[in-house]
Amino acid sequence: MRWRRQPRSRFAELVNRIEVPKPFQLERFCDSIARQRGRPLRLVPLENAAGQDLPCGLWISLPAVDLVFYEAGAAPILKTQIVLHEISHMLLDHGAPAAGGTAPAAAQAAVEESLVTAADQELGLATDRVLALLARNGYTDRQEADAEALATLLLERATRAGAGRRSSGSSGSTEVLDRLDAAFGHPVRPQ
Repeated sequence: MRWRRQPRSRFAELVNRIEVPKPFQLERFCDSIARQRGRPLRLVPLENAAGQDLPCGLWISLPAVDLVFYEAGAAPILKTQIVLHEISHMLLDHGAPAAGGTAPAAAQAAVEESLVTAADQELGLATDRVLALLARNGYTDRQEADAEALATLLLERATRAGAGRRSSGSSGSTEVLDRLDAAFGHPVRPQ
């Protein structure tokens, strides 16, 4: 009889159902999530957000498309974590938080510069709606913690999935390393 590890995380089942491309590429991962959800998912860089009173990322669910905004100047690994965090809100069915508060002037300037574009007209995304969402505080601390935990688990899985592919050995040794990682690799951490 073969011994099996019990899932140690309440997110383990969800993480295991998600297709993670090998080697990991954020755009391919987003395409996979879009197919899984049956609706388009667009990544939108938020220019000039660094150093301002803005969130690093934002998910907006429109009737026809999911938009994930991220800080355009973020380092690649940070961009990946930001996008995975926002996608985690989607996957955990957190829904859009209620708008509240007032957006800081810096937020208004960044949004106007970033979003008043042809893409804005194409999506029918009103700047005032984005500003209201930027000023929101509707996610609970638990939802934020859950989204961050799931994003971290997804990133861990993505980097583990590509570990064997990055080795310099032959294809036979790569296959063996991948099998060893699958059998003995660090399991999904509990949360």
